[in-house]
Order: sequence, then C-alpha cells, then structure tokens
Amino acid sequence: MPLRDATLLLAFAATCAAKEVTLFARQDAYVERQRPTWSYRTSILQVGKLDGVADAEYRAFLDFDLSAIAAAGSRVLSAKLRLHPLLATSEAQLSHHACLLEDTTWHADDLTWQTMPDKGCAQRASPCCGDVIGSWDPKPSKPAVIDITYYVKVALGSGANRLLAIELFAPVAASSREHYFVQYGSSRRGDASSRPELLLDVMRRRAPSRRSWRAGASTERRRARLPRSPSSRATRRAWPSSWVATPSKWGWSCIARASSWCSTRAS
Repeated sequence: MPLRDATLLLAFAATCAAKEVTLFARQDAYVERQRPTWSYRTSILQVGKLDGVADAEYRAFLDFDLSAIAAAGSRVLSAKLRLHPLLATSEAQLSHHACLLEDTTWHADDLTWQTMPDKGCAQRASPCCGDVIGSWDPKPSKPAVIDITYYVKVALGSGANRLLAIELFAPVAASSREHYFVQYGSSRRGDASSRPELLLDVMRRRAPSRRSWRAGASTERRRARLPRSPSSRATRRAWPSSWVATPSKWGWSCIARASSWCSTRAS
C-alpha cells in the first residue's frame, strides 16, 4: 500500500470509535390471564404458564427507544437483549421466548390482558404475531442473553419509528407446579444491574482531532506551510517590508514585528 494511502487510512480510522452502549427499557409491565383488567407495573416482570390450573399464565412487555442511537449517526455492529432472572427454579423444565411486537404504540400504564399489544394473538396457540427473536431456558441468577442485531438494524432503518417492542412469554406449560413462573428484573428496579438491557456495539463517527489531521496530511502540504528561503528573489519581493532577512548560524531567519520568528535552512 502506498505511504499516502496508508496515512489517509490511519487518519480515517482515528475519526471512528467503536463503543459499547447500554440502553435500558423505556417502559415495561406484565399482565395476568386470571385478572384480565389488572396491570402490573412493579420492580419485576413475571412470565410463566401452567396447564391444569385455569388461566394460569403471565406475559411481560417491554420496549426500547433507539432514537438517540439514530440521532448520533452511529452504526450498530451488534445488539443483544439481556434479562436478569431474580426468581427461578432449577428443578422445572422452563422455556421462554421473546417476540417482536408489531404494535409499538402501547403504554405500560394502560396495559392489561385485555389491552395487550397484538391482541389478536391472545387466543392463538402461539401468542407471537411477529417474529420469535430468541428463546432460552431461564436459570437462577444466570442472565439470559439473545442476539437481536438484525431486528435492531431494522428498527433503525429508513422510515422506521426507532422503537423496539418485545413480548416475553412461555410457549408451553412448565413441567412442575412449583415456581412455574419466573420473575425478571424490570426497569423500575433501583439496582440498574438487574434491569432489562439492550447491549449495543456501535461505530460512532467523530470529528478528526488536530493530531490525526497532522498524521494524515501529506508531506507536500506540510512543506507548503513553511516560509520559503530568502534566496528566492520572488519570495523576498512577496515578504512584507516589515520583515528583515538576516543571515544566521542555521541559515536565514525571518524576524517580524509583533510576531514569532520562524526559520528554515537556506536552499
């Protein structure tokens, strides 16, 4: 690679910075089939399903606002959803899914089983009307992490509303009646480390620093900024009359009134 191309590449790399950004859920809540008019806006998100008990099912909803990422002009390299189980059992076989919601206009204050987003899914075998974006087996004190890079990029695409709405549900009933549900930390928890998180690796464009500009500048440009030797008649005629050219040990010096001196070797 030519030296000039290499220096330009280094200068461009200096203007970009890879960074990890953590976004917390903007809002969240969970609902219960047995109490279809209740809304649970607490420090937990409860998810679970049990057969043999009438209407024993909980679902949780949360969303993330990506407008700050879009406004910064950042490019998303990867995105992961991380949930923190606070109460779970290791003796029951549990499986939970995350569903991408088509409806992003809901508000946690108004959310109940009767008013849940994508309500048409409520009576279907699978409660997800959109894409199932990931699944996991919840374990005590073990964060659940799923890769949702594709869906975040879609939410940031042209014409999108920069919102990512997700439903958490159990597609099948638990194998045990004991602790058939799992409690995850919600956005209302005082301890931020247990809240739902969106972990983003982004490439952010930033203005080049003076140092990086110098690293990428060509040798010819740097030379062009230096005063020419007074050995050139054209140069001497172009100098201001206030400048006096005097010989010195190192060549020629230019001394200006109210100005610092600069020197260059005589050509």
